[in-house]
Amino acid sequence: MGAFPTPEEDGQNDFKVRVVTQEELESKTGVDGNEIWLSVLGEVYDVSTGKAYYSKGASYEFFAGKDASPCFTTGQFNDEGMKQELNDLEDAQIHSILHWRKFYREHQTYAFVGVLHGIFYNENGQPTDLLTRCLGRLEKIEEGKETSEL
Repeated sequence: MGAFPTPEEDGQNDFKVRVVTQEELESKTGVDGNEIWLSVLGEVYDVSTGKAYYSKGASYEFFAGKDASPCFTTGQFNDEGMKQELNDLEDAQIHSILHWRKFYREHQTYAFVGVLHGIFYNENGQPTDLLTRCLGRLEKIEEGKETSEL
């Protein structure tokens, strides 16, 4: 399906990625047979093939039409859970969110749509300082693990 693109796969150094607006994402909840999209760390995926999980009344309905990244680690599938600041999360919690991002990136039937303009990506589809800091934190953790294994 539509995996997350990389510049190498695109054969370009500056590949273009679709930038999704908050309003567009919010309209993709599966209501009236529409597509179901969700976002994790600003990466938007079409999860319509998983309507048994994400449609109205299903277990993960809360994630449809929004970026609820903190909820992937806190387990609070509600608006209160979305208020959790990523900067306040423990390293293991950020790692957990990245685990879910990888799940969507590698899923056989969920398609990558684009990036969400907002706290993780700017209007040009470039990562924001917040996303860069979070990923940098995790990179340092991973480097520390590799060093300690030597």
